[in-house]
Amino acid sequence: KSLFEGADVKEVIRKNTLCEINFSDENILTLGESGTDLLRKMLAANPNERISAKDALNHPYLESAKNAMTTHTLASASLILA
Repeated sequence: KSLFEGADVKEVIRKNTLCEINFSDENILTLGESGTDLLRKMLAANPNERISAKDALNHPYLESAKNAMTTHTLASASLILA
């Protein structure tokens, strides 16, 4: 599903160009406050205001995802080694 909803392709392209995103969409809301914050920063209309790749990788949303993956990996490894 596109972040840029519209009645037709022309409207979708216009919204994409203007970065008009419906941040109340149920799919976006599942990201939580931190995930939505990162998405807003990544999709800022002004390129000078966008988050850098380095800063995005260090954003709390991705940090928590990395920690969750590490915990899951360690738990899986423990099961394999047991």
